[in-house]
Amino acid sequence: AVSDLNPVPIGGDPPIVSKRQVRDFLPYFKATNGYVVGKVEGFAVDASGVGYAVTDNDGVDGSSGETLFFSVGRM
Repeated sequence: AVSDLNPVPIGGDPPIVSKRQVRDFLPYFKATNGYVVGKVEGFAVDASGVGYAVTDNDGVDGSSGETLFFSVGRM
């Protein structure tokens, strides 16, 4: 848990943390039946516990130019 992390001095050994998958974003990307974007650029959880994600359109050749903003529901 984040509450278990403690600061370390510069040059000290940082804590080792673990991760776990909480939500698979691929079904959200596929739900529009359009181009499946490559990555989530930002993610936030509001005060009521609802998660929101935004993608980046990258603005490069071969990209659809879409930016998606969507809710992933209650976390």
